[in-house]
Amino acid sequence: MHELDSRLRSRLRALADAVPVSAQPVHRVPSARPVVRSTGFSPLLAGAAVIAVAVLSVILLGRAPGPATTTTSPAPGIPSPSPSQAAASPSTSIPLAAGAQLQVEILVEEGCPQTEGGTCRYAATLAGPDGQTRSVPTSGDRLVIEPGGYRLAVEARLGTDVAGPGPGPLDASCGTTFTAQPGGRMIVARAVFRRGSCVVQIDDGQATPSPAATRPPADLALPYPEGCPAYNLSTRRCAYVVDWALAQAGLTGQPAGIELLGDPACVGKPAGCIAARTTVFVVRVRVTPVGGEPSDHPVFCGVGGETSMLCTDTPLIRVASPMSGYHDVPCGAEPAPGNCASPVPTIAPSSAAKGVPLSVPSLTIAIDHVGAYAVDIGDAVLPNGILTEASATLADDRRADVLIPEGIQLEVVGEDGQPLVNAYDHGWRPGTEQVHIRLVFTVESFDPGATLEITEVVVR
Repeated sequence: MHELDSRLRSRLRALADAVPVSAQPVHRVPSARPVVRSTGFSPLLAGAAVIAVAVLSVILLGRAPGPATTTTSPAPGIPSPSPSQAAASPSTSIPLAAGAQLQVEILVEEGCPQTEGGTCRYAATLAGPDGQTRSVPTSGDRLVIEPGGYRLAVEARLGTDVAGPGPGPLDASCGTTFTAQPGGRMIVARAVFRRGSCVVQIDDGQATPSPAATRPPADLALPYPEGCPAYNLSTRRCAYVVDWALAQAGLTGQPAGIELLGDPACVGKPAGCIAARTTVFVVRVRVTPVGGEPSDHPVFCGVGGETSMLCTDTPLIRVASPMSGYHDVPCGAEPAPGNCASPVPTIAPSSAAKGVPLSVPSLTIAIDHVGAYAVDIGDAVLPNGILTEASATLADDRRADVLIPEGIQLEVVGEDGQPLVNAYDHGWRPGTEQVHIRLVFTVESFDPGATLEITEVVVR
């Protein structure tokens, strides 16, 4: 047996000498130990055969050219694989873990204070799992971030052109924490500024409202924002509702506990209870100030609710015309013969020929602050001061980036400085009357960069 072993070693040595070995180091790879089956051979011979195969494999691996490889750098925001993810063999391909995407959106319900030479600006900073803090865009641009835990802070600031030692953070600021998961998931952070306060909410796509959401029992308090989907509330709308409830409780800008509950008329009744009323229940917000007593603020929607984000994700913006009710005949408190206004004379042909209508196919209005707007459009000449047509449309009248609950009013202002509302009240004028046309509305909140496109303005 010893002679057989020596002869085998001699042959292996001769075989190794006959095969040139690369000067490059051998790339060692882990391999499973072979399973030796009993076939009647000597255990020593079987062991020698295993050694021979292993030695020959190492020699050939060191000599044989490997597959062509191209060195690539990971994309920004994509981490390199951990040691446990290293390739088990030169031909094995391990995909890198894609980072998440962060998008910060600003909803302004009241801008930062306007000062002489100042501009409203909104800033956001992000503290990452590495402990570093960096600025992130608030314009809605997407930012690739690595998986891990983050702290997002958003605040309103005055512009750098403000006279003084320099800009500083205002009282309107807020923050939140979130965890970015690998796989390229989209994370949207929506910050709502209102009356010197701020609420920010994270939408990572994991909890979304369902049209068939089953409401929990009415007396079960769910935490905010985790409970929003249970009441079929989107991230943005839920933040708006909570901000409204804080204002109702007089706690705007103050720390408070927030919980979401069901219809107060269904307390003690099974889940899915629907109380009989003329309005639709949305959610009940329980606000608990620090060291104080809680108060409940239910939201009900009915006629006209389509213009408020309390009731819909895409509130309607109405465009009102003075023609509505323009020809209504006003009467006294007690209708009686002769107690109503006299008929308005018809337009004289000579005056009709001198009329000059106003026609504007399209007009874009930039929204840059909350509060009142009066946008001048132009002038028109009305025959005998009588309005025949006044109309305008909004290219996109259902939206969330601009909230105008009271709608837009198309105003036609007469020479006396008063808007034309009723033909009988304004009266018939000899000759013609020059009128001024403007759009009047109040913005409750807006996203920076939002615009209104008014189309087909006609006044004659």
